[in-house]
Amino acid sequence: MVSYNHTIAQEDLDALVDIAVHSRDNMKKMLVVRVVFAVLGGILVALLGRAAQRGDTSWILAALALALVVYLIGPGTERMWRVRAKAGLGDEAKNLIGKNIRYVFSPAGVQITSNKGKGSVPWSDYTGWGTYEHYLYLVHKKGGYLVVDTDRLNKASRPKLVELVGKAGLPELTA
Repeated sequence: MVSYNHTIAQEDLDALVDIAVHSRDNMKKMLVVRVVFAVLGGILVALLGRAAQRGDTSWILAALALALVVYLIGPGTERMWRVRAKAGLGDEAKNLIGKNIRYVFSPAGVQITSNKGKGSVPWSDYTGWGTYEHYLYLVHKKGGYLVVDTDRLNKASRPKLVELVGKAGLPELTA
């Protein structure tokens, strides 16, 4: 068994947003968006060149405006996903700052105790696990995350936690 007692801080919520943004699914979606915007950018450059050959200023201005939109939105994909992830946390997450939470990891699953109550989540309710910086996270099948700051665990508990997660048969997720 591994016990983790923690008072939630803003940095934990920031890490949660980073984990959500850098999830495999989001990275794939961001790649698709970037490719689409790269193709659109290429088309716009071609249109701009064609309009310049014709000397049609209205087409040149329209192509420049669209090129600006492509330039601003394409590279900003990660920022947009970050804003969405923060919004997904909602005000309830912000209200957790300063609150104490306790996780007890066992072969059966995770027992969670907080100011809202107490409950148990079996390992079968998680779809995978991963690490991000000094955090270990579990992905819940309903889309949420359970995040543990491994820097706050004692040295003996870190490998025990990874061992428990491994024995649960959860796949390790990589970005």
